[in-house]
Amino acid sequence: MSIPQVSPVAIVGGGAAGTLLALHLARRHGIRVTLYDGAGAFGRGAAYSATSPWHRLNVPALRMGGWHADDPEAFLQWLADRDGGTPQSQGGRYVERSVYGEWLSQQLFDAVRAGGVRLVKANVQALQRASAGPGGTWRLLLDDGRRHFAQAVALCQGNALPRALPGVQGHARCIGNPWLAHALAPIGRQDDVVVAGSGASGVDTVLELLHTGHRGRIDLVSRRALLPLPHSLPELQAVPPTPALFDSSDIAPTLRHLYRAVRSAITADHQTQRPWQSTMDAVLHQADALWAGLTLRDRRRFLRHVRPYWMVFRHRADPAVLAALQAAQHRGQLRRTAGRIESVDAHDDRLRVHIALRHAGGTGALIGADWVINATGPDERIMLRSDPLIAGLLRDGHARAGELGLGLDVRADGEVVPAGGQQNPALFALGLPTRGVFWEVTSVPALRMRAAPLAARLAEHLRRPAEAA
Repeated sequence: MSIPQVSPVAIVGGGAAGTLLALHLARRHGIRVTLYDGAGAFGRGAAYSATSPWHRLNVPALRMGGWHADDPEAFLQWLADRDGGTPQSQGGRYVERSVYGEWLSQQLFDAVRAGGVRLVKANVQALQRASAGPGGTWRLLLDDGRRHFAQAVALCQGNALPRALPGVQGHARCIGNPWLAHALAPIGRQDDVVVAGSGASGVDTVLELLHTGHRGRIDLVSRRALLPLPHSLPELQAVPPTPALFDSSDIAPTLRHLYRAVRSAITADHQTQRPWQSTMDAVLHQADALWAGLTLRDRRRFLRHVRPYWMVFRHRADPAVLAALQAAQHRGQLRRTAGRIESVDAHDDRLRVHIALRHAGGTGALIGADWVINATGPDERIMLRSDPLIAGLLRDGHARAGELGLGLDVRADGEVVPAGGQQNPALFALGLPTRGVFWEVTSVPALRMRAAPLAARLAEHLRRPAEAA
């Protein structure tokens, strides 16, 4: 009989969130970690596994930092060693995402070789309380039939699949996940394509088509047809940062007050010819505190009315990427439509995409296409996530959805709140599963900022197993 695998900490999800937490635990606290990832994309996840050279970071390299706050130039130094030059000369580059993934996975595999991290290529299908098990608080059921045990578990899963478009089920020419390997390969160069979503996923999809020689028409459809705004040019990176817009001792503005203050500051930037990006960076640094100060009603209003505008200011793009999209628009290949896809049906050998236009009182429009691609981004509704692990935790009462339904309910230290609201000291979350309680949950700086205190919290829990049990 094989001896059950027991780990002090099991981390579910091998992307950036899980990797940063594993590094903090192993290197900073000397705690052995087991990292689980069904795809085996350890250190990369979906975000940094993209291999196309045109899929680049949407921030300059200097914004990525190291895996911990004490060494902010670690990635820049690695780039300089790899490509030549100095760390400072690398700071303004928008490097390929795969390059950042290479660096992060290298940090992880260094920890693996040092014995601090063990990698398991498997999906965790379920968690069960196992206080009577061989030293573990949780029993992990893997999709290959194995059972492992852990004293504590951290949920660090990445993005879910997009929400299904209405009326596309059963259509062979409707691509539901453009991030699957070779998902766009069947599309002919002269085919007409409708891309649903104009955020980061939509932009990446259009870039993939353009850079692989696509010549057909591309229709980009989203509620407001907004594209990400550009980062400031390299020569503007040295502009002194904008001071905090809100007093940190009294951050509890209404959404209306917050909106007006930010809009006024950006207007002042335009009037003084100062880059507005500096103001938005100042807001970003206070984003979680501002979010925490909003009432539930204002948070819901933000999601309904403000979020699309926040996204284009917050998730900016490489100016060269936006230039490529503008060139495609100018030559008539790329069109943007503000509206909502209502249905898709087949007509002869093509698809008919029915759209309710935003600026025409909901009047319908019809676009003919050979393909429809769902690039709307992840469906954040936690109750509908097609993840048996999350579904089981919710069903069994080990977790509950947050008030907004975007992620799990968690406490300030990342501890997952069970259905009854009691203490749950051996189950934690980092990254996307915490969306709603926290706002900034996916960027590397935000993950790094939360990984450090969460690792310390886990270390404290392991030092006091009797009290925490």
